[in-house]
Parts: sequence; C-alpha cells; structure tokens
Amino acid sequence: MQKVVTTVILVVAFFIGMNANSKACDIPAGLEASNVTATSAVLSWTAVSGATKYHVEFQELHDGFWVSGNTATNSFTAGGYPVDLEPGTTYQFMVRAVCSDGTFSAYSTLFSFTTLAK
Repeated sequence: MQKVVTTVILVVAFFIGMNANSKACDIPAGLEASNVTATSAVLSWTAVSGATKYHVEFQELHDGFWVSGNTATNSFTAGGYPVDLEPGTTYQFMVRAVCSDGTFSAYSTLFSFTTLAK
C-alpha cells in the first residue's frame, strides 16, 4: 500500500512540475492582456521572485489546442508573425514560472481576452 501511495505522490508532483525536494517559486498572478488588436495581444503578469523565465500557453477559448512560448520577462506577445490571432475571437492564457533552481511553479489560473473585430 505504501508503494502505491508513494507512486501516486510522485506522479502528481511530476504533473505539477515539482519533485519531492523542490521549493518551486510562486505561481504567477495578476494576469492581463493589453495592446489588444484584431490579430495580437500583449500578455503580462506580475513578476515572480526567483523566476528566470516563464512558460506561456494560450488557446482559442475551449479549442483544446494550446500554443506555447517562453519569455525571460513577465510579458509575451501572442499573435503577429508568424501566426496571427483571429479577429473577434476569445482566447485564454496561463503561465508558469521557471525557477532559478531549475524547477517550475504550477500554472496560473486562466485569463481570458477577446481580440478586436476586423
């Protein structure tokens, strides 16, 4: 029984991005979208102490296909070259911090925004 419990804990820790010895940095918060146009948006969040970069995921609302990107700052431009966002469409994004010790935080809550109609 103890082996099963240990296995479950390790699997859960893997999926949230931590190992048993990890002291992951905080989860990014304060998500927002600015400079929203018909084909792009600047996604941002409050910087996390101890984070060296961030992993961003965004998708058309309920689409199920996530687009990923990395940034060294607490902002990320979605859309534009090479793939624009669709006009008048609602998107959602989430972000996690990559910590200085190589671990990473759990993903933030989702934040939704809508591009301008063309």
